[in-house]
Amino acid sequence: LSHNPPAVPEKRMNRVLQEMGYLILVSGLTSSITFYSGYISSITAVRCYAVYLGSASLINTLFALVWLP
Repeated sequence: LSHNPPAVPEKRMNRVLQEMGYLILVSGLTSSITFYSGYISSITAVRCYAVYLGSASLINTLFALVWLP
């Protein structure tokens, strides 16, 4: 165990986002791009679903980085 006192939550969250934030962003962006790629389908329902999932994935990624911490 470390003998250092625990850091305040703001500092801990800042450190986590500095180390992991870009990984969360890249993961979310690649998921969104993958869902948006379904837009090339000729089936209208699949195209609408692809736009819906791509947008939802992008918004969830932004919320995970900005609003939730």
